[in-house]
Amino acid sequence: MAFSDLSGQYVLKHHPHDASTHTAGFLRLPVAVLLTFAATVSMAWAGDTDIQAVTLKGTTVTATTANAPPVQGAQVHIDRAAIEHHNIVEVEDVLAFTPNLTIRKRYIGDRNAIIGGRASGTTQSARSLVYADGLLLSDFLDSGYANPPRWGMVNAADIESIDILYGPFSALYPGNAMGTTVLLHTRMPDRFRAGAEAQVFSQHFSDAYGEDRHLAGHAGSAFLGNRHGRWRWELSVSRLDNHGQPMSYATASKGSDDATATPVEGGADDRNPDGNERLVAGPVDMDHTRQTQASLKVGVTLTPRLRARFTLGWWHNRSDLHGRSLLRDANGQVVDAGSIRVDGDTWTLPQDAFAPSRRQGSQRLLGLRLDGHVGAAWQWQAVASRYDELLAREGDAAMPGADAGTLADNGGSGWWTWDLRTHGPLGPDNTLYAGVHLDRYLLDSRVHATDDWRSEGQGALLSAFGGRTTTGAVYVQD
Repeated sequence: MAFSDLSGQYVLKHHPHDASTHTAGFLRLPVAVLLTFAATVSMAWAGDTDIQAVTLKGTTVTATTANAPPVQGAQVHIDRAAIEHHNIVEVEDVLAFTPNLTIRKRYIGDRNAIIGGRASGTTQSARSLVYADGLLLSDFLDSGYANPPRWGMVNAADIESIDILYGPFSALYPGNAMGTTVLLHTRMPDRFRAGAEAQVFSQHFSDAYGEDRHLAGHAGSAFLGNRHGRWRWELSVSRLDNHGQPMSYATASKGSDDATATPVEGGADDRNPDGNERLVAGPVDMDHTRQTQASLKVGVTLTPRLRARFTLGWWHNRSDLHGRSLLRDANGQVVDAGSIRVDGDTWTLPQDAFAPSRRQGSQRLLGLRLDGHVGAAWQWQAVASRYDELLAREGDAAMPGADAGTLADNGGSGWWTWDLRTHGPLGPDNTLYAGVHLDRYLLDSRVHATDDWRSEGQGALLSAFGGRTTTGAVYVQD
């Protein structure tokens, strides 16, 4: 069966294992229900003797399993024409319009865009898979909102189509496919092609606590590609610069009577989810992000039965997060920490409530893919990829205006993947899939004290995390 929405942009397909199960389900309806339905129809017919006969147009219903996908269950296919119907800034924006799927994207440029679906929430990043031309973009060094797929490795202008697979019902993909698997397919030129686009976006943000401001950003991208005989290549670049709205608010808790508390004005009385009193002092985690992406793809037809593609991807980000206190003392000066008094009540505001921070990162993706045929029907594919955190640094100030703080560094972390798979017909109604999978993950994270959280200077080691994980698999699927 196939169901299409009114726009005709997405098609949701379902391949039942056995149509007889649906018939059996109908026959199990209670007899009383069937009798009631029959009686209702009879009364309706008897009450209207002026019914006019109407001849309806014929409807043809067909079903086939000849082209059933390797992953059984529902799937969605999005082609380039559907993508161009929407206002797309980043790749993950395309998925916002698909059924049974959510994307944890809170503002343009948000790096923590986790996939949520039927079997996973938007903080369970390890329960989904994202591939671009067979190269793994999912980050399994941890599982949480801070480990989203590396969407920035793909330029939205390069996307040819997207396949979304629901459920884990296949041996072809790792166990992380228990939620949702997203397969991005990028295009390669058959002739000379070039293009560029620019976008400008803005929003006016205000809230009940006193924050009121205008936020804006812009993005641009360009691509250039061509075909020369057996060779095809494409180069694309993109740049994003945006200011996001607050992601959280600094709050002060009720404190004991303190004669040294600073009298202030501003803020808003509020209650936390547990019903306890709090003072909202102002917005925090307002992100100014600047992201640069570049990718190079080179493809070659080695023989009539063998093709190869090399991919090089690079992404860089600099993100500055800050807050803004709404509290003012008698002289109109900003108050962002310490013991304060508002309308006779004493509150305690943490020292780091409005502390700024900076995130910097550079990532690289290398991939090699071979596609071949054996005979007229059997196909095989070999894919190798390497993803490296070239730079992954987070600097956090101890308090507003301070130079001292902490510096976290994940540089050197990353993963390798290798896949070799084949498939072909096994009789008139079956397809055989077989393959070998191997992956290796490396985590190397260190947190140091620093005299200047904006620089690369490192002090004493405060904590460290590390690990090496390897997974191997052999599978056969009918």
